[in-house]
Amino acid sequence: MANSPVVSPRPLRSASCEPATVTVIGNAKRPDWRFTVGEAITSRASRKADGTIGDPDAAADLLVELATALGTLHAATREEHSPARVAAGGFTQFCDALGLPFTEELPPASAFALTQHDVGPDNCLATRDGLRVFDFELAASRDPLTDAATWRMGFPNCGCAGALPAALCARMDDAYARALGGALPATAFARAHAERLVERLGRLHGWRVLDDDWDWGRATGRQRVLALLRGFPRGGVFPAFEKQLDHLYETLQKRWPGVPDTLPAYPALEEAD
Repeated sequence: MANSPVVSPRPLRSASCEPATVTVIGNAKRPDWRFTVGEAITSRASRKADGTIGDPDAAADLLVELATALGTLHAATREEHSPARVAAGGFTQFCDALGLPFTEELPPASAFALTQHDVGPDNCLATRDGLRVFDFELAASRDPLTDAATWRMGFPNCGCAGALPAALCARMDDAYARALGGALPATAFARAHAERLVERLGRLHGWRVLDDDWDWGRATGRQRVLALLRGFPRGGVFPAFEKQLDHLYETLQKRWPGVPDTLPAYPALEEAD
């Protein structure tokens, strides 16, 4: 790296309240470069947070701890920012390819924080010192609620993608909000959910999901698309966007007969046989 990085140690606390030091590395001359985050994990008693098959209570508690850890990270790195437009190029191309052009713009985000952007139980370790989140290769300064929206989307980036019960999502929302230091405004949360959905559909379009389907962990690419479209909350916050999602969903259901439109239940929440 030609330019000298800016290294900013930030004292944080993990969900277990044990002190932790997370080093955030950016670049002063290239603010568009992504971040690197590092922390030494010394506990040998660690396991993947998705490795709790047959113990649904433990799995649910770890997911709540994940929400708390993200809220802690976002609270420590949050700052007000000039509004930034949602990058919807891939989503627009996806709509155009189906003959459903979309010209509306989602409102910009104004609060930003360091986001992990690949949130999922398979990117966590449960240690004696608390939950540790890793895999920050996609980390960048974004609307922090785009991380928080992922559990209501079934962790769409992960091979272990699966639907979570509404009651557990509510627990995770509450834990995240407490760690962040305030309630989650419904409009801001819907905006972040919409941004994340736009990003995911654009990425899946780039992977040519309209041309072919493929197995990806516990759900196919097309199954993930339909689940994302069906699962977005229709509350009238963004009526034009919601109408576009309805059109996409109806069009793709006819184009992909027999493809499920929901994700399977998250496996770690199932009872052992």
